[in-house]
Amino acid sequence: MLTVFFLSGWRLGGPVSRARRLVVSLALLLSLAFPVAGRELLLVGPPWPPYLDDTDSHKGFATEIVEAALKASGYDNITVRLQPWRRVMWNARNQAADGLVGIWHTKEREALVAFSQPYFLSPIVALLPAGTDLAPRHVNDLAGLRIAYREGARFGAGFDQADTLNKLPVGTISNVVQMVAKGRVDAGIEDKLVAKAFVEANPTVKSKVRLSAPLLMQPLYFGVVRGKPHSEELLEHFNRGLNIIRLNGEYGQILRAYGLSDALAPSQVPERYSE
Repeated sequence: MLTVFFLSGWRLGGPVSRARRLVVSLALLLSLAFPVAGRELLLVGPPWPPYLDDTDSHKGFATEIVEAALKASGYDNITVRLQPWRRVMWNARNQAADGLVGIWHTKEREALVAFSQPYFLSPIVALLPAGTDLAPRHVNDLAGLRIAYREGARFGAGFDQADTLNKLPVGTISNVVQMVAKGRVDAGIEDKLVAKAFVEANPTVKSKVRLSAPLLMQPLYFGVVRGKPHSEELLEHFNRGLNIIRLNGEYGQILRAYGLSDALAPSQVPERYSE
């Protein structure tokens, strides 16, 4: 199965350099030392279009990337369940799942999951009333504004730990957008892809809300639930598989299928996975 996958890399990414072919070949040989075919994996995550999306045949581009990376390391029995965030966290705390498909890093979450190398950069933007001339370029530019955000969401230390910002927690992305559209707050903050998907799907607010340039980039990770059998091995296999699909072109192909740019791919590859 692994040999077939390697050959398919030629179709996905075209001919690659000799050095890259050597890296991929060595990674695949290492995978053979850890037979994982048939091992059941349960991965969970919250509905979060377009990252995780039950209406998509691949359940979102983040799900597709994670599954592709794991399959590149030999896993072929993967189940993905999208469920409310509280249930996702319950599964992590109780070791009822093996991994979380897409998760942003916080210190608190380190107790529950081990973080992979990042596999995507999430652009965080401000949602602004369409008629305003505000043009924030950094989180600090939101100082003095009333800012709605999803309660429990983490947008990086620049926002989460900014005590000088007037932050108003609300329940959902819908609440954030509606409050901005109706002028109840000066701005909202959200992942660009999530906000864009929501606004475009709701014509009543599309003309009333606009998105700023990215204020920061938030790395997205695969989280391996701590304390499970083979958890360290799973993390290593995911990182290895991620590098394989980046080198053979499958990773870029997935992003492009969703209209996303390779510029949103983290450029750094740990030395042990690089050429």
